Amino acid sequence: MAYITNPQMPKLRARAAREVQLGKSVSEVARYYGYSKSAVSKWCHKVPNAGAHEIPTMSSRPHHHPNELSEDVVEKIIRCKKKYDRCSEVIHQYLLRDGISVSLNSVRRKIDQAGLMRKRSPWKRLIVHTSSRSLKTWDLVMVDTIIS
Repeated sequence: MAYITNPQMPKLRARAAREVQLGKSVSEVARYYGYSKSAVSKWCHKVPNAGAHEIPTMSSRPHHHPNELSEDVVEKIIRCKKKYDRCSEVIHQYLLRDGISVSLNSVRRKIDQAGLMRKRSPWKRLIVHTSSRSLKTWDLVMVDTIIS
């Protein structure tokens, strides 16, 4: 989400940048609109030469995390999972054997993000939960259970 939600803000930025282009100083414009000089200066650098009617609000979200796994490590994790079709613990050991130091949780996360993780065991028994409801308070309810 953007750091500001005012729908008129893009037009205000363009108007301030246009005033600077027409000859007013950055300090005057910043004082008039109530923003810092550096903010107005940045808005002026974002305007193309032909001018703009709006300067959109950019997201402050970073494009990537500084400690994220590199693309080649992620590719090796996925390739190893497809080749051996084993669980993430085994894939982690294969990677350690090959000299790739990565945590087990990272291996699990990347396998899951690639859609290669099976979430439920096919041998697990399906349990159907039934609920009984009484009609009035203090009603007696009889439940018969059969374990197969």
